[in-house]
Amino acid sequence: GIFDAAALDLNFALGAWDDRVTHSRSSSATQIYSDGLLDVGPENLILRSTDEANASWTKTATTIGTGATGTDGVTASRRMLSSSTTPLLAQSSIAVVASRTYTYSVRLRYVDTNWFRIQYLDSTFTNGVRGWVNLNGGGAAALGTVQNFGTGTGAAHTLEDLGGGWYRYTITGVAGTATAAGPSIRPVTADVSITGVSGVSYDADGHRFQRGTHSLAVDDRRLATTST
Repeated sequence: GIFDAAALDLNFALGAWDDRVTHSRSSSATQIYSDGLLDVGPENLILRSTDEANASWTKTATTIGTGATGTDGVTASRRMLSSSTTPLLAQSSIAVVASRTYTYSVRLRYVDTNWFRIQYLDSTFTNGVRGWVNLNGGGAAALGTVQNFGTGTGAAHTLEDLGGGWYRYTITGVAGTATAAGPSIRPVTADVSITGVSGVSYDADGHRFQRGTHSLAVDDRRLATTST
């Protein structure tokens, strides 16, 4: 037919835009997601979400290097190397609304350590939610325990296989009545462990932190909100 060779497909119901479509806004918005729920639209409250070497990130016993090619197939990810049993990569003082649900996601790739504790906690690291994930030696990764911590509520997490050894881990919950909070990552010894591992590495790409229970897998280099 006359439209068989259409050069541009604008079927938004598929959940992904054509790469040639661009959109910008200077304020927040809502959208209906593929599961039929109305929630906050794509945003990123993390500063320098693809640049962990930047001072926006707190790096405890952690140095930043160059990792494997990221999930966009072009740009290199960052490789985190721990240097003690208390390593931490965090942004812990992001302004949040008290008693509101937030979602953090990050893309991870195995290098030489399996277990990670990933948290969304208030700036005092005493209230929020945390979960564990096992990258399983580069094989089939698996979720570990997820739990509320302190006055945190609503803890839930998911794991998505992105191919090429990459997994997208997502954790959702409420950091109590905090008005400053954020995510953190630590390589640990086992499920439910808080003990870090020294001298190990992992690759990370595309941190995302937003209001609500959804976190779309939009490439952060195309999301022009607060991620720069």
